[in-house]
Amino acid sequence: MEIHALKIQFTEQDLAALALHALRDNDQLSDIQVRITPDAVVIAGVYRLMMRVSFETHWNVNVQAGKVAVTLRELRAGGFGAGILKGVLMSIIQAEAEREDGVDIKGETIIVDPDRLLAGRGMVVRTNLTCVQCETGTLVLVSERSV
Repeated sequence: MEIHALKIQFTEQDLAALALHALRDNDQLSDIQVRITPDAVVIAGVYRLMMRVSFETHWNVNVQAGKVAVTLRELRAGGFGAGILKGVLMSIIQAEAEREDGVDIKGETIIVDPDRLLAGRGMVVRTNLTCVQCETGTLVLVSERSV
């Protein structure tokens, strides 16, 4: 199956549900909230170490070679910039990503290959993703292939 033209719209609630599903086995994270702005997808919540620490991350989302690239642009913890913790966060994400065929980590970027993800669920398809559009409250994935 090959997709020639398609737009998929994700709301903040859709992305929050996906995040909660991905974090279902992680009891250190709670109060996850997702905001979509024209500049970034913002994910905030609370991380429990010895005490509860609020955090906020800003992610750039785009398409690279038909795959969704989600790059960590900013991390704040406890209200302060926490650039030093980016590596720790990406290591946590790497450990989770290793469970999913079609998700890879390169530095501070999560690469999601929708074709491999869907194939792992029994759907052989070429999605032909061409771009991502972020608007207030929604994120739209666009597939277009000229025939």
